[in-house]
Amino acid sequence: MVQRVAGANVRRWVLQAGRANEALDCRVYAYAALHGMYHTRRLKLERQAQALAELIELARAKVKPEPVRGRRIRGRML
Repeated sequence: MVQRVAGANVRRWVLQAGRANEALDCRVYAYAALHGMYHTRRLKLERQAQALAELIELARAKVKPEPVRGRRIRGRML
């Protein structure tokens, strides 16, 4: 909903009667968590972008990347 306040248009979220608001809440919480992780340096988007670019380059050159070897614990690969 757009309202005019002090001569300026202002957008406001108005929940319709009988409608749930969980989807918007989840989206806002996820967005806040993303920014929190980014600002605390726990999410390294630049490093992930570089790794993705390298994989794309390998795919274009049709070169298979080296297999990732994991540890086996009780028959399961980690």
